[in-house]
Amino acid sequence: MQQAHTSPLLALRFEMATLGISAFLQPVNDEYLGEYPAPHARRLQWLSGFSGSAGLGVVCADKAALLVDGRYTLQAPNEADMSQWQVHNSAQMRPEQWLEKNIPQGQVVAVDGWLHSAASIRRLHKALQEVGLVLQLLDHNPIDTIWQERPVREYSLPFALGIEFSGQKSDKKLMQLRLKMREKKLDGMWLSNAESLNWLLNVRGFDVDTTPVWHAMAYVPVVGEVLVFSPTLGCKVPTDVPHTLHAMHDISAQMRAVIGKNVGWDASTTPAILEEMLEEAGVVLHEFSDPTILPRACKNAVELAGIRAAHIRDGKALARFIAELKSETANGQFPTELEVCDRVLAYRRQNEHFLIPSFDTIAGFGPNGAIVHYRPSSSSSLRLAAGSLLLLDSGGQYKDGTTDVTRTIAIGTPTDEMRDRFTRVLKGHIALATAHFPRGTTGAQLDALARQPLWDVGLDYDHGTGHGVGHCLNVHEGPHGISKRAGAVALEEGMVVSNEPGYYKAGEYGIRIENLVVVVPSQTHENFLCFETLTRVPLDEDLINRSLLTEKEIAWLDDYQAWCQNNG
Repeated sequence: MQQAHTSPLLALRFEMATLGISAFLQPVNDEYLGEYPAPHARRLQWLSGFSGSAGLGVVCADKAALLVDGRYTLQAPNEADMSQWQVHNSAQMRPEQWLEKNIPQGQVVAVDGWLHSAASIRRLHKALQEVGLVLQLLDHNPIDTIWQERPVREYSLPFALGIEFSGQKSDKKLMQLRLKMREKKLDGMWLSNAESLNWLLNVRGFDVDTTPVWHAMAYVPVVGEVLVFSPTLGCKVPTDVPHTLHAMHDISAQMRAVIGKNVGWDASTTPAILEEMLEEAGVVLHEFSDPTILPRACKNAVELAGIRAAHIRDGKALARFIAELKSETANGQFPTELEVCDRVLAYRRQNEHFLIPSFDTIAGFGPNGAIVHYRPSSSSSLRLAAGSLLLLDSGGQYKDGTTDVTRTIAIGTPTDEMRDRFTRVLKGHIALATAHFPRGTTGAQLDALARQPLWDVGLDYDHGTGHGVGHCLNVHEGPHGISKRAGAVALEEGMVVSNEPGYYKAGEYGIRIENLVVVVPSQTHENFLCFETLTRVPLDEDLINRSLLTEKEIAWLDDYQAWCQNNG
C-alpha cells in the first residue's frame, strides 16, 4: 500500500517494478481519447503537475520526461518538479528516442490500452522495435492503483439537442451513415468517438467540464438497433434512433452476437484495447475512417445560423467586459488574472442558451501571457498593472454554437515594440481572413499567409494558426485545421476554424488575435472558397500601428471594428 508521504512518481515506479515493466507511458487523455478529461481521469496531472491539454509522460526507473508541443514548453516546467522531470518539445523528441537513451534494449515499455488509439500503438510498436524495446498493452492503468484521494467519477445524463439547434434529425444522420456502410459492404460500424456518437444521436451531456459531451461508444449495425455502451446505466437516451443501452464491460459479450460480421472501425479514434476485444468477440474488422467526422465538421444551415447567433451574444458579453476593464485600469483599478476569469464567465452566463465554458479561460498578464496556454491558479495569478499586456483567450458552449476568441488588451500605455508585434500579428490575421483559395486547398497551404508579416522580421510562433471547432461540442474539432503540418483534409463549405496567429516574448508578454471563421463560397472567383468571420469583439486600437498597415488592411480593420460596434 502506498504511504501518504510517497510521491506519485515513486509510487508509480514501485508499481511498475511489481508489474515487471521498465517504462510506462501516460498521456493526458481519457479512454474516449478526448483532450479534456474529467477530474478522475487526469492521471498525468496527478502524476506530474502538468495540466495542459496535450502531452505524454514517460517514466522509467530513475528518470521521467514530459513530451509536450510548442504550446506547453514554457508551461510544463512551471508546473512539474524539474528535479524529477525533464521537459522536451514533442516535435523534437519522440518517446522511442527518449527511451532509447534511458533504458537498455530488450526492456518492456507498457501502456494503458484504453488511453492510446490503435493507430498510435501500431506506430509506437514499430518505433520501439527499431530501438530494441518491447511494447506491452495493459488492460488497466497502474496509476489507478496508487492514486490516493482520487476524485469520484461523476456521470451526467444525456439531454436532447433539439432539431431547432441540430438542424437534422438523428434518424436522417443514421440513414446517411448506413448508406456509407453499405458502399463499403460493411455489416456494421464501431464508433468509439463520444463526440461522433453525440452528434449522431443529437444528444449532449456534462461528463467533462468544458465540452458538452455524454460519454458513450456504440456499435451501429447496417440494420437494426444501435448498441450503445456507456457508464451511465438506467438512463433514457433521448433520441429518435432505435437503440439499447449496455454497460461498458458488456462490450465483448454483446459483440459476440455479431460474430463473423464485417465491422468498420477507425484505428485513429478507437482505443487499442478495443481492437483486441472486438477481434476476440469474433467480428471481422475493416479499417474505415469514422464516417461521421466530415459531415459533423461541415455545419448545416441551421447549425450555422445558430453559430452566428451565438457569436453575436458572446461578442456583446466579451466586448462589455473588455470596455469595463479598460475603464477600470485607466482609473487605477487592477484585478487579478483569476478575477478576470471569473468576471468573463459571469458575463457569459447571462447569455441565452449558455451551458458551460468551451475551455478554461486563459488570462495571462505580462510574462504569463507568453505561456501560450497558460491558465491562472491561486499560486500563479498576477495582478494587472500599467505597462504590459493581457492575453485573454476564452469561449462558451451554447446550445446553438461554440465560441472561442482571443483578445490582447493593453493595460496602460504599450511600448512601441508591443504595438509593432501586435500589428504584424494583425496583418497576418487579416491576410488569412481575406484569403480566397481554390476548392481542394488544405489549411497547411494557407498557414504561411498568417506568418509572413512576422517572418519578414525573423519572428514566428510555435503553434498552429487554426483549429476546427465543433457545434456545441469540442472547441478543438478535426479533421481540418490550419498549421505548418501537412494535411490531406481540404477545407470545405461549412467548416468552422479559428484564425489565431500570435507572438510570444518569453518572460515579458504574449500576443494573440483569434477569431472564428467559417468556410463559404467566394463571391468573386468561381470554384473558390473564402472565410466569413464570425467573432464580433473589437480589437484594441491602442495596440495598432496603422502606419504598418496597407490601405486594404486599414479598410478591413475599419469595417471590422464598425461591424463589432454595431453588433446585433
